[in-house]
Amino acid sequence: MFDSHCHLNFQAFSDTYEAVIKSANNEGIDYILIPGTDVENSEKAIELAEGHKGIFAAVGMHPTKDFEKTDLNSLVVKLEELCTSHKVVAIGEIGLDYYRYKSGSEVQKKYFLSQLELGLRLEKAIIIHNRHAGEDILKLLYKNWVPGMAGRCVFHCCESDFDLLEFAKDKNIFIGVDGDVTYDTQKQLFIKRVPLSLLLVETDSPYILPEPVRSQKERKANEPKNLIYILKKISEIKNIQTNELIKITKDNAVKLFAV
Repeated sequence: MFDSHCHLNFQAFSDTYEAVIKSANNEGIDYILIPGTDVENSEKAIELAEGHKGIFAAVGMHPTKDFEKTDLNSLVVKLEELCTSHKVVAIGEIGLDYYRYKSGSEVQKKYFLSQLELGLRLEKAIIIHNRHAGEDILKLLYKNWVPGMAGRCVFHCCESDFDLLEFAKDKNIFIGVDGDVTYDTQKQLFIKRVPLSLLLVETDSPYILPEPVRSQKERKANEPKNLIYILKKISEIKNIQTNELIKITKDNAVKLFAV
C-alpha cells in the first residue's frame, strides 16, 4: 500500500514516528509520502525520508501560512535547495485555502504559482491543496497549464467538486481520497465517478480519521496503518476487490511520484 499524503513531520508524531512507521510497515504500508507545509517541516520530511526505506518527501509552503512574513524569492531559493535531496519527489502541499483565509487570496495565488513554476522547472510532482477555492484553482490551472503537468499533479483530499473532477479527467490529474470517504455520503457519490486510473489513497495523518476508528471512544491521531479502511470503503463503492484496488492505487502513486 502507498499512503500518498501523511504528515509524519508534524508535532503530533514528534515522539512516536518510529513506532508509527513500524506499525504502518507491519500493516502492509510499503510507501509513504510526507508533504511539507513550511520550510521547517519540509526539512523534517526530508530527514525522515532519508532515514527510512520507502518514505519520500515533498517540500512547499501551505496556503494557510503567513505569507506576509515570508519573502517569496527567498522561499523559492530555499525550496530549490531542499530539492537536491534524492528523496524529494514533489512540491507540496501548495494551493489555495479560502476556508478561513480568503482575505489573502491574491497573495496565496502568487505563492501558489511561484511554487508551481518551481515544480515544473525541476520536473517534480505537484501536490495541490484546495479548500473552498475550487473556482480560482481551476482558473489558475487553465491559464497556466502546460503539457508537462499532465500525470504529474494530484488534487490532495479532493473536495466533492464535479468541475474539478472533469478538469482532472481532461488533464490527467490524480484525485487524493482520504478517511472522510468512509462516512461522507457526498464524497462517496463523488468517488463513484472518479476513474480508477486517477485514484490515490491518503490518510492525511494526523487528520481525518476513517471509520471505524473515528467512532472509537478514545480518539487518537490518524496513522498510515488506517489506510486499509479507506481502501476497503472505496472497494465497496467501486465494486472491486480490495487487493486489486491496493495494486492500482499503489501503481498510480508510484507513477505520479516517479519512485
